[in-house]
Amino acid sequence: MKSNSYDELIDLNISEQKWVKQISNISDVLETTLHALWQAIPSQQKTDICVLLTDDAQMQELNQQYRDKDRPTNVLSFPTADFHGSHLGDLALGYETCMQEITDKGISLEEHLCHLFVHGVLHLVGYDHQEQITAIKMEQLESRILLNLGRPDPWPKEVNK
Repeated sequence: MKSNSYDELIDLNISEQKWVKQISNISDVLETTLHALWQAIPSQQKTDICVLLTDDAQMQELNQQYRDKDRPTNVLSFPTADFHGSHLGDLALGYETCMQEITDKGISLEEHLCHLFVHGVLHLVGYDHQEQITAIKMEQLESRILLNLGRPDPWPKEVNK
């Protein structure tokens, strides 16, 4: 048994197998990322998160149902409404949208998954990017977490000033 393991905190559901073909060690990647995230916000209670790795068709359905937006998206966060320490919430990520984004950005799917996972979990714990000041704060925290993992900074340098 490894110490500081967060595997019991991630309930991973993969409905689109192309994720696994691209990233064979998805569980390890998510666990390591979650560990770095909790180190960055140590006051946050550590509890389970459900992660769905799916396709754009299902993402479009979820986006339509919960956000009234009839299009796929890269990540959706669903915080547990009455969080009492047992389940933080759910994340869903869409394969085809993520693949298009990595092509556009020239990054790996693993790097993008880490960024979107951090972004989604930060939404679950209450961060948002609706206002410029909260967006900057959230982006700076995302950058710090990813840099601590040895991952590239996903945001332009001017954001992190």
